[in-house]
Amino acid sequence: MGSGNIALGYLAGQRLGTGDNDIDIGNPGVVYESSTIRLGTVGTHSAAFIAGISGVTVTNPLPVVIGPDGRLGTASASSLQGPPGPAGPIGPIGPAGATGATGPAGPLGPIGPTGATGATGATGPTGPPGPTGVLDLGNGNTAEGSGALASLTTGSNNTANATNALFNVTTAGSNTATGFGALQNNKATANTANGANALFSNTIGIQNTATGFNALGGNIAGGHNTANGFNALASNTTGNNNTANGGGALGALTSGNFKHGRWSRCAQLAHNRQQQHRRGIQCRN
Repeated sequence: MGSGNIALGYLAGQRLGTGDNDIDIGNPGVVYESSTIRLGTVGTHSAAFIAGISGVTVTNPLPVVIGPDGRLGTASASSLQGPPGPAGPIGPIGPAGATGATGPAGPLGPIGPTGATGATGATGPTGPPGPTGVLDLGNGNTAEGSGALASLTTGSNNTANATNALFNVTTAGSNTATGFGALQNNKATANTANGANALFSNTIGIQNTATGFNALGGNIAGGHNTANGFNALASNTTGNNNTANGGGALGALTSGNFKHGRWSRCAQLAHNRQQQHRRGIQCRN
């Protein structure tokens, strides 16, 4: 026999056999059934009244359903809902309610067509000049600085870096000028000037090289000269094939050819021959 069973009433639980933990009240039970509660007998009892249910509120209630065999259970309310009935007749229109609050603005509509162009306004004041950059003038010419290569027409392979460098060159080529006013008046070919006013006055002299402030600054037609240093060959105008190295070297030469000079105390004191004589200094150019 089973264990943990409770039976109450005539022939209650007589069919259980080996079932366990059953409660049969007025019911003979079911063979081998376990953990089941049975109240009354189908066909014998036709009504049930249980106190303590009606009027009692429970949390999260579920509908109680009964199967065709009398078994109790629960189901969701939605599973017990039948199909909707036919729609009833439309009732009369009620009075208009008060105006509600304004809803949020809807999305922007598409942009309309462009209107006619208005009249041109007055021209504003000219803005400040922007920074000067390196300009590629074509034909191998580049310029950087106000007035650099400003007069160029058909010249080629010229490079000017600084204000007014190679300002007057038009058709000449292969010149390089770096420094304010370097080769400013040049119209000749193959000259190189590095330094402010270097080869400043050169017009037709060719293949001159000047490095330093005012080096070959007064040269006009001399060619194949080399001057390295402040005011080196500064006074040369037509001399050719001269070489001066050092500040003021050959600074007084104007038209000599094939001269070589370097910096010396003589060059420093060239402006005062009397002082040179007093100190016994002899100058050699």
